[in-house]
Amino acid sequence: MSWHWNDLSNIRRFFHSIAGVGLHCALKKTTYLTKANLQHTNLIGAKLMRANFAYSNFKGANMDNADLRKTVFQQASVQGASLRRANLSWCEAEGIDARTTCFDQTDATETVFNQSKMNRASFCNAILNRTEFHHAVLCDANLSGAILESSLMEHADFTRANLSQAVLWFADLRACNFTHANLSYADLRGADLTETCFENAILEHAIFADDALDDSGNSLKSALSTRDTHPAPSINQLSQARWNEISIHGKTYRR
Repeated sequence: MSWHWNDLSNIRRFFHSIAGVGLHCALKKTTYLTKANLQHTNLIGAKLMRANFAYSNFKGANMDNADLRKTVFQQASVQGASLRRANLSWCEAEGIDARTTCFDQTDATETVFNQSKMNRASFCNAILNRTEFHHAVLCDANLSGAILESSLMEHADFTRANLSQAVLWFADLRACNFTHANLSYADLRGADLTETCFENAILEHAIFADDALDDSGNSLKSALSTRDTHPAPSINQLSQARWNEISIHGKTYRR
C-alpha cells in the first residue's frame, strides 16, 4: 500500500493535498486529533510537532521531510506510508502498524516503537539512537546502514531482516531473533547479546567487542546513553551463524 503520487489522478491529488491543508488548519485550534482518518494524505514537509494522533489512520500517507518531533502515534496505522527524511525524534509510537512503511534516512532518536508491527518496513540509513523496539516485529525489514547506538530491542523479531553495515554499539539485543537475518559488516561492539538467536544469520565481517572505542581510545557511546558494555560473544555462541570471517576484540577469525 505504498504511496505513489504519480499513480493518482489529478482529482485525487487535489483532494489528498486539500486534506493536508485542512489538517494544518485544525492544528491551529487543537493538537489533540486522535482517531483521525488521514489515509493517503499529502503531508510532505508538514509541521506536526507535539500533536496527538493516537489510533489515527495514516495508511499510504506521504510524510516525507515532515517535522513530527514529540508527536504521539500510539496504536496508529502508518502502513505503507512514506516518511523519508522525516524527523520522528522523541515520538510515542508504541504498538503502531508500520508494515511496508518507508523510514529511510529518518531521525527517530529516542522514539518508542515497542510492540509495533514493522514487517518489511525500511529504515535504510536511519538514525535510531536510543530508540526502543522491545517486542517489535521487524521480519523482512531493511535496516541497512542504520545507526542504532544504545537502542533497546529486547525480544524484537528480526527474522530475515537486512542489517548489513548497521551500527549497533551498546544496543540491548537480549533474546532478539536474527534467524536468517543479514548482519554482514554490522558493528555490534558493546552490545548485549544474552540469549540472542543468530541461527543461519549472515555475520560476514561483523565486528564484536566488549566495548566500542575510537582510534584515540575514547568511548563511542553518546553522552546521553546510560548503557553499560557487555561481553563479546564467543566463537561457540556464533556457531549457528553463517560467516567466513568475523572480528572479535580486534582479532580476525576465519573458518
